Amino acid sequence: MRLCFILITLTYYVSASYALCYTSGRLGDYGKWLKEKDPTIDKERLSIACSALVGRGDVSFAKYESRSTCMQEDLRTKWDFKIERLSEPKTDGTATMTMDVCLEYLRKEAYGCKYGGRIEYWDWEIE
Repeated sequence: MRLCFILITLTYYVSASYALCYTSGRLGDYGKWLKEKDPTIDKERLSIACSALVGRGDVSFAKYESRSTCMQEDLRTKWDFKIERLSEPKTDGTATMTMDVCLEYLRKEAYGCKYGGRIEYWDWEIE
């Protein structure tokens, strides 16, 4: 019984922290372009998407609220990103995501998947 509980718990945490990769679509080359530094801000391009989605981490989300942004790599390749709050926020009505957490999860789905992916983690869905 205890082993079963441990395995179920581990499965939940492992599956919650890795991207569910798409099996087809436009080839994203594991986010190679997104990893490159943008010369204007001297940061990886993916940080631009997170800034648009969560600001500095002070942007509040309501239940089921989602925010989307996109980045155009070239004429044929566009990166779409979305963050959605899946549950009720704290009692004061706020739910925020930090820039570091945003980057952590967008990196998993962009850099860890050939065609991109999505993650459901705790109270958030990240695509």
